[in-house]
Amino acid sequence: MKQALFFFVLCGVLMAGLPAMAEDISGLPDEDSTAKWLMEHPDAAEAAFKDTGWLDRHPKVVDAMLENRRWLEDHPGVAKAAYANREWLNRHPEVAKRMYSHRKWLSQNPEVAKEVYANREYLNKHPEFAMELYKNRKWLERHPEVAKEMYANREFLNNHPDFSKRLYSNREWLNKHPEVAEEAYKNREWLYNHPQVAEEMYKNREWMNRHPEVAEELYKNREWLNKNPKVAKEIYDNKEFLNKHEGLSKHLHENRKALANHPGASKRAYKHRQAIKDKVED
Repeated sequence: MKQALFFFVLCGVLMAGLPAMAEDISGLPDEDSTAKWLMEHPDAAEAAFKDTGWLDRHPKVVDAMLENRRWLEDHPGVAKAAYANREWLNRHPEVAKRMYSHRKWLSQNPEVAKEVYANREYLNKHPEFAMELYKNRKWLERHPEVAKEMYANREFLNNHPDFSKRLYSNREWLNKHPEVAEEAYKNREWLYNHPQVAEEMYKNREWMNRHPEVAEELYKNREWLNKNPKVAKEIYDNKEFLNKHEGLSKHLHENRKALANHPGASKRAYKHRQAIKDKVED
């Protein structure tokens, strides 16, 4: 009878997204029994790990589930939910450290490992651990969806320029993975501070023409373009590409300082704006 009552109550709060489980669980099984029941019902456990408030109110239940590493590894959906709750993990760094230490298992489960790489707050507070993860280059190259999270950690990359320079110099690999390159090129501060590397990126016109979404991130970097007028001129002279992508040319044509340095580009910008105006009026 007691277990049936517990099942009814717990299912009710889980279906409601675990808004709040009563602090007083008198009449229900103890915490060990609660953990055991959740481990027998992984869908309920997954929902529990997604609710930060519930985790805070039941630390012993959470510890019991996390300590059963074999169970957690046998239920990747639950594991992903646990690793994805970065808000809770960052409030409990000792738990995060314990979970993140299972490197071999994480390397075998990149969809869960991605959640570790996405926890930039934790990694930036523990740069030595972050560096260990980021140096696993061969593994990251096999898992670009995880590598993208590394390139997104602009704070870390900007604080470790020697290391990040090696990442940005891996252009052959970046060219094969434009979704990662796009993330890398969003780091305008790094590109501005490393003009030689940035110049090589900008000059890869053929590749840029095939990946306008990446070109957009570079074209938005007005500060760098204004500092490097020769490269800017090459970009503004890429007429065929700009004519095909009005959205990209808009970024360039709004850069008044660069236009002032390139009269020809300024003239094309005027014609571009006039063409758009004519379309609207028609």
